Amino acid sequence: MNKLGLSEDRLLFIEEEIFKLKSNLIDEQITFNTDEYDIEYLKRLHEFLFGDLYFDAGNISKRLKDTDIIEIQNKLSNLRYMIDMDAGDEYIKQAVNELIDIQIFNDGNKRTIGVFLDILMKNKKQYTR
Repeated sequence: MNKLGLSEDRLLFIEEEIFKLKSNLIDEQITFNTDEYDIEYLKRLHEFLFGDLYFDAGNISKRLKDTDIIEIQNKLSNLRYMIDMDAGDEYIKQAVNELIDIQIFNDGNKRTIGVFLDILMKNKKQYTR
């Protein structure tokens, strides 16, 4: 169920348009606390992207257990580390796909993870050796 009472076909169109607008705003105007790229950050991002359409935006899927949430947090930390250390595209792609496969949210998982990845890439730490 969506907040606007739209049919499935109309919802998909509106969702895509809102997503484009919101994801562009992140690049240009919106920032979140970037001290920690954790599950709370991911929830805020999902709520920002999909909160105009879905009542449960920003909420972890109820089918996930506490152990799943710990796994998600570990995968998010590993993804950030891989990006910061230039681990290689194949490793990063695998880590992203694993996060998408968990289906953290009821809607918009792939797009939320994609935006999250973009944010991580733009805010990559530069380590000195």
